[in-house]
Amino acid sequence: MSREVWDEVAVKSEKSTQQPINCRRCKHYYVTWDESFPQGCRLYGVKSRQVPSLAVRDATGAACQFWESRPSESETK
Repeated sequence: MSREVWDEVAVKSEKSTQQPINCRRCKHYYVTWDESFPQGCRLYGVKSRQVPSLAVRDATGAACQFWESRPSESETK
């Protein structure tokens, strides 16, 4: 991830509320083929055993600021 994105995370984290993030409803979430790290976030480039937003919080100290709603199946057809 680029330096600009990390800087943006730092700025946004100051404004964030500590609400739980449902990664499975985010457009950046995906299920990996790696049995050891089954969940991933394309935006952050993270694969982990736990929900990616927790991995991001543990690594950066800030909550994920880039959650975006996944389009519903009816919107994609």
